[in-house]
Amino acid sequence: MLSYILRIMQEFERMHGQHPQVIYLNSRHMRQLMHECPDLFSEHRPVPLGFRIVELPEEEMPHPKAAWLPPQTPELLRVVKPAKASARAGTSRRKIHAKKQH
Repeated sequence: MLSYILRIMQEFERMHGQHPQVIYLNSRHMRQLMHECPDLFSEHRPVPLGFRIVELPEEEMPHPKAAWLPPQTPELLRVVKPAKASARAGTSRRKIHAKKQH
């Protein structure tokens, strides 16, 4: 799974000329990555990942995807409410569950 994610990141960089900041995974891919590479999620990891992993429901994210998000500015934060999604930062094991809006 990690080699596949790295390949997706390299393809993104070739296409867009910059390194992605975010990798979107579904729950199944996240479990597989955690099983294959448990040290990536250790609090004592010596090197940061350099990107965030965002976990989304499988129906919304059937395949892993790389993305680059523009930096948030205070003006933008006042206008746009942040999207609710299940997110995993590289240094945190805490899972934030998203609520679906009807």
